Amino acid sequence: MLVRAFLSAFVLYLPSTQAVLDRHGQALGTSARSTLSYALRRASSLALVRRMWGALDGFFRPGKEALVALDSMPLTLPSTRRHGCRRINSSAVGGGVLWAFLVNAARGTCPVQILRTITGPWHDTKVVAQVSLTPRGPVYLMDRGFWALDLIVAWLAQSVRFVLRVTRQSLVYRPVRSCGRARTLPRGIRVEFDGVATLGGKTCKRKPTVRLVVAYLANGEDLILASDRMDWSAERLLEAYRQRWQIECFHRLLKECVGLAHLYSFQENGLLFLLHVATLLATLLILDETAPRGSTVEVLMAALTALRAALGIPTTAWRSNTAKPMKRSGGRKKRRPAKNH
Repeated sequence: MLVRAFLSAFVLYLPSTQAVLDRHGQALGTSARSTLSYALRRASSLALVRRMWGALDGFFRPGKEALVALDSMPLTLPSTRRHGCRRINSSAVGGGVLWAFLVNAARGTCPVQILRTITGPWHDTKVVAQVSLTPRGPVYLMDRGFWALDLIVAWLAQSVRFVLRVTRQSLVYRPVRSCGRARTLPRGIRVEFDGVATLGGKTCKRKPTVRLVVAYLANGEDLILASDRMDWSAERLLEAYRQRWQIECFHRLLKECVGLAHLYSFQENGLLFLLHVATLLATLLILDETAPRGSTVEVLMAALTALRAALGIPTTAWRSNTAKPMKRSGGRKKRRPAKNH
């Protein structure tokens, strides 16, 4: 019932735990906010929603060479708030999630796979190293946060398919063969190198050989891609990586449209519970076989809007309740002595 109550809270824009109690208190068996707050951060509540997620694993079915974006999403609040979370950096606390997002998922399938939840500080290269990616399966699209030579060596050995953005500052390579001349592509993309290359400098013990595209966008920003896909053209690699942007749109949808910008708990387990519930809501919407066609994010947004419209609720952006710190009491104020008149 707790999961159902917060699924409802996200759909109906319930602004607080008190509003959740006003609507679902009888079914929850309590009218006390302290009881509901405790239930949110209870380990058994998180375990329950994780088991519910486990039942969806079989619906995440990316085909061979399907495009799957990998990324982490932080769920944080200022450290100046009263909280029960681990510190991420000097100004924020909270956690996050590393997940896989199936680009253009078919209706009736689960578009998201939660790979690992995170608390405290993290780096994408460290977290993804602890995750088993599917060999000879989908093509994983990853941004510069996942760039590491050791990871590339491991993925090549495991037959993991990937398209990874490389940081210019750390790029050292030796061309092996050319796959195309330097040229300018549509949208003003200029390709400087298109071929197969060996990565790593003189001091590197392992030097993986990859498909490499060194390109520059119209605004001058570099776009360097390393991949195991030796038979893909530069155009196909660049277009595949462009699809990674859908996971960024998914993050925005979860926070601004579903409701993760508005947190009902500032406790570590509570944050992870709400993360699972919000993602569960988004997933259930696309599992509906009657969902409209389009990109995964477009389908999710259309289904959420239709659900709220059926309930007579317009879809508007959730307002964040974590931006401003709570005022802390500085103790009792001293009473001024009464004046004699």
